[in-house]
Amino acid sequence: MFRALSATTLLFTNLACHSQKVEPTDLKNPLPLKRLIESPDLEGSRPKNIKISPDGSHLTFLKPNKDDQKTLDLWTFDTKSGQAEPLVESQVLLKGKQEVVSEEERARRERKRIQNNGIVEYQWSKQGNQILFPINGDLFLYQLEKKKVVQITNSKEYEIDPRFSPKGHFVSFIRNYNVFIFDVRTQTEKQVTFAGQEDAPMGVAEFIAQEEMGRYRGYWWSPDESYLAITRVDNRPVAKTERFEIYADSVRLVQQRYPKTGATNASVQIQIFKTQNAGRPQKAMTVPLSGSDHYIPQVKWLPGTDKPKLSYSVQSRDQKKLEFYIFDTTTRKMRLVFTEQDPAWVNIRHDYVFIDDQTLLWVGEDSGFPHIQKINLTSGAKQSITQGLWAVKTLLAYDKKTQQVYFTANKTSSLENQLFSSPLTPGDPPKQISQGEGYHKIMMAKKPKFYLDNHSTPEAPGSLRAHDLTGKPLFDVHQNKIESGHPLAPYQSSFSAWEFGRLKTREGVTLFYKWLKPPSFNNGQSYPVIQYIYGGPGVQLVTKGWSRQNLFHQILAQNGFIVVVADNQGTPNRGREFERRYHLNFGRIEVQDQSALIKQLTEKYSFMDQQRIGVFGHSYGGYLTLMLMSQHPDLYKAGVSGAPVVDWSLYDTHYTERYLGKPQDQETTYQQANVLTHVKQLKGKLLVAHGMADDNVLFSHSLMLYSTLQEAGLLFDTNAYPGAKHGIRQKKSWQHHYQKSILNHFKENL
Repeated sequence: MFRALSATTLLFTNLACHSQKVEPTDLKNPLPLKRLIESPDLEGSRPKNIKISPDGSHLTFLKPNKDDQKTLDLWTFDTKSGQAEPLVESQVLLKGKQEVVSEEERARRERKRIQNNGIVEYQWSKQGNQILFPINGDLFLYQLEKKKVVQITNSKEYEIDPRFSPKGHFVSFIRNYNVFIFDVRTQTEKQVTFAGQEDAPMGVAEFIAQEEMGRYRGYWWSPDESYLAITRVDNRPVAKTERFEIYADSVRLVQQRYPKTGATNASVQIQIFKTQNAGRPQKAMTVPLSGSDHYIPQVKWLPGTDKPKLSYSVQSRDQKKLEFYIFDTTTRKMRLVFTEQDPAWVNIRHDYVFIDDQTLLWVGEDSGFPHIQKINLTSGAKQSITQGLWAVKTLLAYDKKTQQVYFTANKTSSLENQLFSSPLTPGDPPKQISQGEGYHKIMMAKKPKFYLDNHSTPEAPGSLRAHDLTGKPLFDVHQNKIESGHPLAPYQSSFSAWEFGRLKTREGVTLFYKWLKPPSFNNGQSYPVIQYIYGGPGVQLVTKGWSRQNLFHQILAQNGFIVVVADNQGTPNRGREFERRYHLNFGRIEVQDQSALIKQLTEKYSFMDQQRIGVFGHSYGGYLTLMLMSQHPDLYKAGVSGAPVVDWSLYDTHYTERYLGKPQDQETTYQQANVLTHVKQLKGKLLVAHGMADDNVLFSHSLMLYSTLQEAGLLFDTNAYPGAKHGIRQKKSWQHHYQKSILNHFKENL
């Protein structure tokens, strides 16, 4: 931490009078801050990236190594015997060497928020006899019958995004910006594309697709393995942004093609290659697209092997229209199936399901809430399957035998996630299958025989149990009870329980919040308040499920703080009208809601000290922290802003234009949403933290903030993390230092 040297005056008008100093709650066994990064994992050795084998006889998952929670190994669980055992240990394959991750793979992992090492991704073959995974830049197969690992690539180049072909005859992957296939039967590899290069890769999802659209793939196998649909991305029209990646022992100048809002995007085509012609350059079929300035968020082959057909969607640049097409590889013609439109923006989802090559199950918002629709792929006609003032959160699977569709929804409570089933008969009410208050993360195979339920509560990380399709328990995969031997057990007696509440805005809109009081709370005492926020689109913080952030919040509570978390208007799962409040409105609606909520709470409850309110958040939460402290300078005494967006005209196209439009068309909107417009009014004690190699919210955002604060003579503290990306989680030491800084900042200033 260092003080901004050029700040000359201190404009804190109301901070001289301190209330009682924050003191840690006297507990027998409080949770130490450093324990959050130590092994074993406090959440228990819970499975990650769970998959169901094609025949349902096994589950596979990734599990932290007992000696290092950051390194993942591959495990299997026998659904008949109930026994779990390790299949592949990462360190055995690494042979004691340090894992090397290429820049391309590092960026890809950053987009997918993968923070672990070792085996971080894997895939079953459709036949269920092999498992494919990459490690240290090469590809490996685990052969179940032989119980052995076979290495299938051994090159100086780095292979990424490996996939089995549908029939398991091939393994495909990206190397040197081109697509390759490896024939499992002949043990030979062939190159499919030859035109790929650094600025124009083949088969790699572009930055915007990965970061903002949830599409991490750039190629897709046809069901009969005869074709590969491959994106050709031309990044050359995207302007280069020069940024420094500052490390502890070096500085690297990076010229990143970063599509800033209002500027030119990458050009993306879909080309279809015949796999039988692999090994030599070939002329591909180019899929026709409507218009030129657009996005391709969804690509998927229709089921069946006769005359393969490719479906894909095209979203307009302003994101107010999405068109769904089908391309016939035989006639080489495209056909528009249906169109979705919205005056603000159309949301993108990837949980659509083809019943067959004539019928699609889709989640649309025509009724004002996301609900399941059955769409005829010939006529485009839509039929609503579910309806009501609640949200379908994930469309999971369709069972052809029972003709039931399975999905999760918040029908029971806006704060919960439960599993439901519904027939395809319009008007029939859905049936709730999962039981128990809390948050149920559900996993099903495409052809469901049972489901896995990761059921968590605010006080306990999820336990994993298998159920039949009626909800009857079958077997436990990971009980994860907080009892003797569980890593959390020694500290549980010092934890407080989350309390939930709701209040109405002046406009009559209901907002949900939760809070955590110190373990030895005394109603007659006055406590400082810390408001933890995100507040941006797509994230709901107030749920009745577990969040890893709960552990840090417990530490704050143990140190004598009341922690308050709330969701403002614009957050998801409450319908189109509620969510679209962000439209042309950043820095207004969420500032209004979050400040009004904390004012109402501190006015209502005397044990919340109105003179000692702090706020912190990361990314959009970092942005909102700055906006709250600037627009309500007398409300917030201290705040921590992590990796904040400062000027939205410097952020990327797809995210920013969805909500704010183009800066050249919405100058006033962008000015209002700019932190620098308001920050000179800031009075509270501010700490800013940012990774100095952040390629998402560039470090230049914080540099602009520093400059403006310094010119205004406002003192602030900052933590700049050399080599850290957006999450500041790549190193345990960074994570620990960041959290320790937040805790100390509030202890010193509240």
